Amino acid sequence: MNREVINILLVDDDSLIYRFVRRVLDESSGPIEFIIETVEDLAGTLELLNQKSFDLVLLDLGLPDSDGIDTVKKVHTSNPDVPIVVLTGSSDEMGVEAIKEGADDYLVKGKFSSDLLVRSIRYTLERKQTQ
Repeated sequence: MNREVINILLVDDDSLIYRFVRRVLDESSGPIEFIIETVEDLAGTLELLNQKSFDLVLLDLGLPDSDGIDTVKKVHTSNPDVPIVVLTGSSDEMGVEAIKEGADDYLVKGKFSSDLLVRSIRYTLERKQTQ
């Protein structure tokens, strides 16, 4: 049986988030294999998105070279077809604002479970395929 492969670009400068996401996706059962590539800043993100194809971006809003909603705007403008799930350390309000600027979903750091992360990724990808 072939497993579906989902290529994810995780943009976050916090190694704890990377380890959490990696563990959760490695442990998620089912026919999906998650391949995760990481980058820690906006410049590296834009460069990598122009070089490779990703199915989804998990995007932190607080990066060393970009902060807040501008981060979403720049990633979305550069690659409008790549779904974005924002990881925000602040509030639901910031997540809603990110969706207005092109993100497909958001999760508040410290308030989401492994099930919610996997569900958000799957839902976002499914929704993009039907558009």
